[in-house]
Amino acid sequence: MTMLSKYIMNSALIVLLCTISLLISAQNYYLYIGTYTRAPDEGIYIYEFNSKTGDLTPVSIAKGFTNPSFLSISNDHRFLYALGGAKGDSVRAFAIEHPSHTLRFLNGQSLLPGSGAAHLEVDKTGKWLITGNYGSGGITVLPVLKDGSIGAAVQNIQLTGKSIDPGRQEKPHVHSINISADNKYVFVPDLGTDKIMTYILNQQTGHLIAAKQPFTSVTAGSGPRHFTFHPNGKFAYVIQEMYSTITAFNYKKGTLTAFQTVQTLPA
Repeated sequence: MTMLSKYIMNSALIVLLCTISLLISAQNYYLYIGTYTRAPDEGIYIYEFNSKTGDLTPVSIAKGFTNPSFLSISNDHRFLYALGGAKGDSVRAFAIEHPSHTLRFLNGQSLLPGSGAAHLEVDKTGKWLITGNYGSGGITVLPVLKDGSIGAAVQNIQLTGKSIDPGRQEKPHVHSINISADNKYVFVPDLGTDKIMTYILNQQTGHLIAAKQPFTSVTAGSGPRHFTFHPNGKFAYVIQEMYSTITAFNYKKGTLTAFQTVQTLPA
């Protein structure tokens, strides 16, 4: 065997071993679990998850923070953001330390009194953090600074209107923030008005501007809550809390067109 042949074989073996190593490491993920800090829950729980065996291994707990409920992680996986406070009235920023995947507190920012924030998402550039405020029926945009910390809000939007259930739809109740894959559009289900609001995100200023189709209505009294896109980007779905239904939409360039609604409960 020539030296060249040996070199090629050795190189191939190294590539194979590296590939196997990558595949093995790819079976492990990290889960960050938000909680309401009523005993015995203590904060944000971090677990290592083996996707091959299903095993969960505790890593650590970020303690000392009230009600770090909904969480959002930046696209580069460097930072995590959590809603918090006794009444969902603040947002906190954490750095994700590697390789331990523990959380290091950076800072927090208060939201408007009575916000009752229920959801948040970081935009794809990592520059803007948007919260959906159930209590006040509003939306808040905060800047993300270069070190991952959060600046003071640059925009607060107060929604208006109501729907047919006087007990739960007496005013707007924003339930989630959902940003399109191209980072241009922000979809905001409002349980209180039975609408999915649509905004255009100005990626330079962080401001949200009403889209050409400013909202999409769903069945009155159904209460839209959480929203997601299909991985192929052609469809979107919203779950309606009050009627226990899911509506499917065709999606194109910021526009939703409903084509199916199904029950989530058996007959």
